[in-house]
Amino acid sequence: SNFKLLLPGKDSMNGECQKPVSKLNLDGQIKFLGFRKDIPQLLRISDLALTSSKQEGLPVNVMEAIYCGLPVVATNCRGNRDLIEDGKNGYVVELNDDVEFCNKILYFSKLNSKEKNVIKKENENIIQDYLKEKVIESIVNNDLIPEFFYKIYYSYEYDPDFWIDLIENTDESNINYRLIEEKMIKRVIKINNNKLDVLLGISNSRIQNIHNLERDFIMQYYAFGIIGSIILLSVYLIMLIINIIKLIKKFSFLNSINLITNILFCFCAYLTGNIICSITMIIVYSFLSSFMIKEKSYE
Repeated sequence: SNFKLLLPGKDSMNGECQKPVSKLNLDGQIKFLGFRKDIPQLLRISDLALTSSKQEGLPVNVMEAIYCGLPVVATNCRGNRDLIEDGKNGYVVELNDDVEFCNKILYFSKLNSKEKNVIKKENENIIQDYLKEKVIESIVNNDLIPEFFYKIYYSYEYDPDFWIDLIENTDESNINYRLIEEKMIKRVIKINNNKLDVLLGISNSRIQNIHNLERDFIMQYYAFGIIGSIILLSVYLIMLIINIIKLIKKFSFLNSINLITNILFCFCAYLTGNIICSITMIIVYSFLSSFMIKEKSYE
C-alpha cells in the first residue's frame, strides 16, 4: 500500500496500540514515532491530517495542520467542527462512522495538485481570520494598546501574528508607545529581509510612514543604518571628545559647562527624541559648539 500513517506522541498505553498493528503486519504502513519536536516538518511531508477524537476543546493539532495547508478529516465534535469547513478545507465525519472516515481519506488521496492548492488557500484564509479575531479579543480584553496603533499605523489585518506575539510575550508593565514603535519598525525590517537594511537603513521617510520613532540615535540607526549613523552622529562624538580634551588641558567653569551641555544634549535627544532632527535645536547646538572649538580659553 502507498498509504503511510505517522503517529507522533508519547506512548501512554505501554505498547497496547502497537500490538494489533504488528498482528495485522502493518508495521510498514503505520509508524509510532514517539515524542517529537519536529511536528511542523512532519506536517510538511504529509498529504492529509487525521483526528478521530471523541471530545476536543481547541484542537492544536488541527490548527497546526490547517496552518501548514493540509486538508483534515476529523470526527464531528466541538473544536474540530469549529475549524473545519466541511467540503472546503476538510471533512467532518460522524463519530464511529469508520467506513465514511476511510472513504474521505481515499477521496483526498486522489486530489490533483490544483485541488490541493485550493484547499491550502482556504486554510490560509481560515487561519488569518482566526488570528484576526484573536488579536482583537486579546487587545480588547487587555486594554493595553491604543486603537490607532493596530488599526492605522500597523494594521492587525496585515500582520496579526505581530500583535499576538507583542501581547503574549511582553510584560504588561513594559508596554509603552516607544516599545510599540520600535517593535513595529523591527518587524518591517524582518519582513523586508534585506541585509543592506542593517548597513544603510530603511530610510527616514519609510519610518515616518510606519510611525515616528521618538528616540534619537535609535531612530537614526533604523533610518540610515550603521554606515549612515556613523556619518551623521560622529559629529556629536567628536564634539564630546574635543570638550573633554579642552577640560583636561585647562579646567575652567566654561569648559565644564560646555561638557555638561554636550552630554545633556545627547542624553535628552535619546530620552525625548526629535531633537537631532529639529532645525531649531541644531542651530542652538551649533552656536554653542562654536565656543568649544575656539582655541582661546575662557575663564
